[in-house]
Amino acid sequence: MNPKKPRKAGFGALALLLLIFWGPHCIQLFYYFTTPPAVISSHRQEYQRLANEESDLATEARMASIRQRSALYLWFHARGLNIDEGDDHESQWESIKRPWQELIQYWRL
Repeated sequence: MNPKKPRKAGFGALALLLLIFWGPHCIQLFYYFTTPPAVISSHRQEYQRLANEESDLATEARMASIRQRSALYLWFHARGLNIDEGDDHESQWESIKRPWQELIQYWRL
């Protein structure tokens, strides 16, 4: 048996685990550092404006506002920024799964 084969498999498994655990955080950091603070601030203001006006809107306009706000929610989470929710009490599995789900949803927009 080739002694390098188990070593390659071990490195491959380690690389896969690192990708699973650290991939979203690396992507979020890249997005965060390439986004100017002024853009983050303007998106935060837009999110708050939409949230504050939703209760006064008619049904169709409210649905459009919710879609815009959901897109902004994903925009923030793709950069590792929290907006208007509490993610504090999630399980270990959720803390691994959620960033991947949100990045994939953001990329599909």
